[in-house]
Amino acid sequence: MIRRWLLPPFFYVKEKEGISILEYQGNEVTVEVPKEIENIPVTGIGKKAFLSNKKVKRVILPETVKIIENWAFSHCSHLESITFS
Repeated sequence: MIRRWLLPPFFYVKEKEGISILEYQGNEVTVEVPKEIENIPVTGIGKKAFLSNKKVKRVILPETVKIIENWAFSHCSHLESITFS
């Protein structure tokens, strides 16, 4: 498992199926998850990736995301919407 930063704020891992976002550490109110990183599709949002984020209100997911793991958005007290393609 190779872990790398895309450009802050996403921390991710390359897996067989594609890229999985492990953690979001940004301060944006609206977060648009990229469709691909390093020309590899983003296919997952990892366990606790946005856990307890107090700033995010909206998350926009690309159509490439197939898996959202447990607790990915838990305790995001200001989260209002998640948009799926």
